[in-house]
Amino acid sequence: VSRPYGCIQIDRKNSKEFFISPCAEIAHKDPVNIAGVVGIFRLLDGPFLVVVKEAAQVGKHLGMDIYRVKKIDMIPLQASALSPKDQGAEARYLGMYRALLEEGSFFYAVPHDPKQVAGWNLTHSMQRNFDLAQSAHPADWWDAHDTRFFWNRRLMEDFHRDELRHWVVPLIRGYVDQRTAEADGRSFS
Repeated sequence: VSRPYGCIQIDRKNSKEFFISPCAEIAHKDPVNIAGVVGIFRLLDGPFLVVVKEAAQVGKHLGMDIYRVKKIDMIPLQASALSPKDQGAEARYLGMYRALLEEGSFFYAVPHDPKQVAGWNLTHSMQRNFDLAQSAHPADWWDAHDTRFFWNRRLMEDFHRDELRHWVVPLIRGYVDQRTAEADGRSFS
């Protein structure tokens, strides 16, 4: 799986275990290009890596681009071993997750500079972001997100390692809109 500034490799050790690690170069001949990682859903047939395949930029704020999730992909991390009856149930569950995540109410923010991980946090209010920036004891990058609004936090637990931190894309569920206004001949948004 690759993003504009790196890739991750998924090593399927056996039918039950997998290991996610960053990679320096893409070894697979057909990498999957993504906009972000939603996390890992564990369903009847095992784990699925859920990724954002397409997103629409809806705004910019304090060095961050804000995107709305448009399309996702669910990549199985192990071979299927389900009965035909369970395969039907699994397909329904996957369909429900897809419908939920593609309905247009999930948003995430990424820095303009892909090498920057810290910055304005979409899970916090402007005041909380300012307070965190002024803090003498900054929070750990994982704990810096407000768990009330970090919708996919539990799904991202396999990515809770420093070497994978730039793959963590906290999703919020709600509404984001940015408009340009004019006052005294000056535009602002």
